[in-house]
Formats: sequence, structure tokens, C-alpha cells
Amino acid sequence: MRKVAVIVLLLSVVLVSGVIPHPAAAAALETQKVKVGISAMITAFLPIYVAKEKGFFEKEGLDASLVFFKSGTENSQALISGDVKFGAGGLTEPILLKDEADVDTRVVAAALNAMVYKLYALPDIKSPKDLNGKTLGVSKYGALSDFVIQELIRKLQLKDIKVLQIGSHAARLAAMDTKQIHGTILDAPLTAVAESKGYNMVVDVGKTIPDFVKEVIYAREDFVTKNPETTKAFLRAYVKAMKFVKENKAEAVAINAKTLNFPVKDSELGYDEMFPAWPANSMPSLVGFTPLVTMMFEAKQIKKKYTPEELSNLKALKEVLTELKMKY
Repeated sequence: MRKVAVIVLLLSVVLVSGVIPHPAAAAALETQKVKVGISAMITAFLPIYVAKEKGFFEKEGLDASLVFFKSGTENSQALISGDVKFGAGGLTEPILLKDEADVDTRVVAAALNAMVYKLYALPDIKSPKDLNGKTLGVSKYGALSDFVIQELIRKLQLKDIKVLQIGSHAARLAAMDTKQIHGTILDAPLTAVAESKGYNMVVDVGKTIPDFVKEVIYAREDFVTKNPETTKAFLRAYVKAMKFVKENKAEAVAINAKTLNFPVKDSELGYDEMFPAWPANSMPSLVGFTPLVTMMFEAKQIKKKYTPEELSNLKALKEVLTELKMKY
């Protein structure tokens, strides 16, 4: 009778919660509680917001919490301490963790397989040449935004540019409002906010720096190795959430607006901007690793030119995609 009562109780929980675990979730995961560190409050990471909001993590047996940081540097520090298990941020983060902190960190999935940054500037700046002698804002020195700005300075042959570390996308936009800086690179949905303020989009970064993997999902290699089932459960939820995002625009936009506390209209513009860069199978374009690695090596920010294979561990993702009958 006791066994029957337990089964009835479990069935009632499933019916009330609407959460039906994947068979793998019934197996013993190495750990159920995982923190996901997110380097910026941007639309790029919408699949993670959806995985949390729609219960994809829970269905895989994971108790996942999302933690937002002001920069990739702070996210990386949390990963080093072990507080964060999976990071969502710029490709610079796992590269610098491996090179500077000597923490073997690997990309386990893609967030964006293209550069979607746009450089916005004050109304009197109409073209890239008008940026000469001006001040541009980045999140932190050594972060992805810093490397992108430095590469733009080089490619556009800009002169006498001062670069200030300001903080998050929102903080950089606020610094433009007070004219502390003249411009910065932004992601959706803040690109829509910049447009509404009358700021000019003077550089489409994706066209200036093509074939560039911008945002990734990463984890410590020792965690992935010791927790293969947890890693696959996380990636299974992420892949399903990515599919949901690509197929359910209205609901995905609503979740984005709720998570980031942005108007639905701005979130919809951000969705449209990100859509082509979200890989349907969550697989990173390894070719897109090379431009950033080369840029960082030539700037003497890293000691060697790491290969894509040294920076990634896609074994778990491939197993999940095979299981879900998705091509990669």
C-alpha cells in the first residue's frame, strides 16, 4: 500500500506541475542544482530564459537558477570559484580562463554564430570617420566588447580613440546619455532603445568583422568530465529551448520581455535581429573561433593561438543531437 501511495503522489505532482521528466532525468544525475552565469542581460541568451521559464531544465531533472553579471569577467570569476557551472557569454571568456587563469574551460554549445553588435554614437556622429578623437565605452578591459572595439579601431583605421570601461550594456547607454562617452557597441534589445533616443548606428559590426562566433555556452572541462549526465541534461534542455525559440516567436518574445524587463516591441526587434544567428542545433561554428583567437594573440592578450578543438568539447552536444535525431 505504501508503494502505491507513493506512486499516486508522484503522479499527482506531475499532473499539477505539468512537468514530465525525460527518461534520463530519472537516472541519477551527478548533481541536480546548477547555476547558469549570464554575462549580460541581452536577447542573445533567450534560449536559456525559455529553458527556465518553460520548464525545460526541470523536465530534465535540473534545478537551474540564472545569475546575471555585469560583465564576462565577473561571470568567469564565478566559474573559477565553482559557484557557476555553466557560463553564457562571449567567446573571450573561455579563452581567457584557459590562457590567463589556467582553468581548462570549453565551449559546449553556441548561443550566437554571428556578430550582431552594432556601434551606436551620439547624434552629431554620422559616420565611422566622425569617431576619430572620440571616447568609446566597453564593459571591462579584456572583455569581448573591448576586443571588438580594438578590432574596429584597427579595421576602420580610427585615430586618437579613448576607450573607457563602463560596465553593462545599459550602463554604457546611460554613459552616452550623459556624454561621458560618444559611442559604444550594443546588442538587442538595447539597440532599439538607442534608436529611440536618436543615436546613430554608424557601424554594423557583423559586416566589418564577419565569420565570428560571438556568444557561447561554456563550462569547466573537469565539471563536464565528472558530470556527463548533468551536462547532457543541461544541453538537452538548451537544444529543446532553442528549437522552441525558433518556432514560437510570440511566446519567446514575451518571455524575453519579461526576463529583461523590456517593452514587447523592443524585444520583438531584438528577436528579429538575433534570429539568423541562433543555430537551430546549437552547434558552434568552429571556423568562427579563429578571428577572435587571432585578434587576441596579435594583441598579446593570450600566449598561443588555440585551435577550436582546444577550446571546445562538443561530445555531449553531439550525443544529445543524435538522441533527438537532429543533424550536426
